[in-house]
Amino acid sequence: MRKILGHKWQILSFAGLYVYLFVFRFFVLPSADDYFWMGWQGKYLMEHGFFSTNPIYDGSSNGRFLGNTFEVLTLHHLLLAMVTFAFFWTLLVWAFWKLAGKSKISLILSMLFIFAMSSGHLNNMLVWNAGFVNYVPAAALLLTYLAIYKDGLDDDYSRPKWISLITFIVAVTGGLFVEHINLYQVFIGVLAIIAAKYLFHKRIQLPYITYLLGSIISIIIMFSHQSYRMHSSYRKSGIDIASAVHRYITITHFWIITFNIFLILMICLAIAVVSWNKFKSRPARYLSVGLSVVFAVYYWYLYWYTRNVKIMFAYVYVNRTWILTRGDAIVSVLFLIFMCIFTFAIFKNDKNKYFVYFYLFSFVALTVPFLFVISPINIREYFHSYVFFYLLGINFANKAVEYLNLNWEKYLIVISSLFISLSAGTYMYKMVINYRANIVRVSEPDFLNSKRTLNKHVTYRKFVYAHDEFPEQSAVYWKDYLNKSFIQKFGDNTSLENK
Repeated sequence: MRKILGHKWQILSFAGLYVYLFVFRFFVLPSADDYFWMGWQGKYLMEHGFFSTNPIYDGSSNGRFLGNTFEVLTLHHLLLAMVTFAFFWTLLVWAFWKLAGKSKISLILSMLFIFAMSSGHLNNMLVWNAGFVNYVPAAALLLTYLAIYKDGLDDDYSRPKWISLITFIVAVTGGLFVEHINLYQVFIGVLAIIAAKYLFHKRIQLPYITYLLGSIISIIIMFSHQSYRMHSSYRKSGIDIASAVHRYITITHFWIITFNIFLILMICLAIAVVSWNKFKSRPARYLSVGLSVVFAVYYWYLYWYTRNVKIMFAYVYVNRTWILTRGDAIVSVLFLIFMCIFTFAIFKNDKNKYFVYFYLFSFVALTVPFLFVISPINIREYFHSYVFFYLLGINFANKAVEYLNLNWEKYLIVISSLFISLSAGTYMYKMVINYRANIVRVSEPDFLNSKRTLNKHVTYRKFVYAHDEFPEQSAVYWKDYLNKSFIQKFGDNTSLENK
C-alpha cells in the first residue's frame, strides 16, 4: 500500500508540475531574438535550411536544425509553445529525479531546480523562448539517456527493442539543438560503452550502441551545415590562456560559481553534515565543517553585497571592484578545489560514485571550452555545466540525509515542499503582474503606431529577457496581438512575416 501511495504521489507531482509550467508559458513575453525568428527573417532561414551568406543572419545561420525549428514554430503557435515548454522542463526534472535515486527528497530537490536557478539562468532559460528552445531540450534529452543507461546497469537484463529506438531518437534529436552538446553526446556514447564493459563489468546493451550511432548521425547532420566552414563575425574563439583567465576573473566565474547561491549553500551544508558524521578524526571534522561554514558565510555575504551593485542585463557587473573580480575569482577556485576534494572523500565507497564523479567531470568539461570563446559571451552557454553542478549538489544532499534521523528527514521534506509551493506561487504571481502591466503599456497609441519605443518597464524586470530593455519589443507584434480574441491568441501568428 505504501509503495502504491508513493507511486501515485510521484505521478501527481509530475502532473502538477506539467500543468503549472503549461500555464506559466502563456505569460512569457517575447523579447529580442524572438521577434527575429517570428518574422520574415526566421521564415527565410527556415525555408533555406537555416543558411544564408547575408551578414544580417550571421549567428542565426547554423546547424541547430531542431532548436531553430522549435523557435520558429513555438513563436507562431502559442499552444505548441506551452506544450513543449512544459514537456521538456518536466522531462528534465524527471531525469534529475531518476539519476538522483528516486527518493522523496530527490524529487523535491529536482523540482526545486527551476526555482533555485540564478537570476541569469532564469532570465535566459525560463522566461525567454529563444534561450529555452536551444538549451533546455538538449539538457533534458541528454539526462534522459543517462537515466536509461543507469537503469540498464542496475538491472542487467534483456531490454525491449523500443528502448533502443528511444535512445537512437534521443541521440539524433538531442544533438540538433546546440553545438557543444552535439559533440558531448558522442563522448558520452563512447564512454558509456567503455564504462559498461570495463568499469561496471556489465554486458554492452543494444541501447548503448544505438545511442552512439544516433550521436554520430547527429554530429554529421549538424556539422555538414555550410555555416561552420565560413567566416563569422558572431562566433569567435581562440586558444589564448591570458584572455581566458581575464574573462574568468572579470565575468565568467560569477556565472559558474558565485551566482548559484542556493546550490553553494546546499553543498556546504551537506559536506558539513556528512563530515561531522563520517570522519572519525576530530581535526578532520573541525576542518571540514569549518571550511564549509567559511565558504557558506562568504557567499551568503557576497550575495547580499552584490544586490546593491549595478549589473547589466547580460549579468555582468558594471562597476567591478577588486573584491568582485580577482578576490572572488580566487575564492571561486578555492571552492572548486574544496568541492572536488570532498566529492572524492565522501563518495569513494558509494555505489553511485562513478556517476557522481562523472557529474563533477561534466561540470568542468562543459565549462572550460567556453572560457576560450571570445564571442558570443553569455551566461546561457554555461547552463549545461550548471545542470551537472546541480546533479552533483543533489547527490551531496542525499548523502547528508542518510545521516539524519527519520524525524529530521520528514521536517526537511515538509519545509522543502512548502518552499517549492511558495516559490511557484511567487513566480506565477510575478508573471501575471508583468503580463497585465505589459498589456497596458503596449496599448499606448504612440507605441503601437511606432512613433516611439516603450517608456515604462514591467514590475518585475528579471522575469522578462534582457531585463525588459525597451528596444527589445515589437509594436507590430503587439498591435496584432491586442486585436485577437483569447482563442485566436493560440492560433498561427504571422504578424511579422512581411518585410
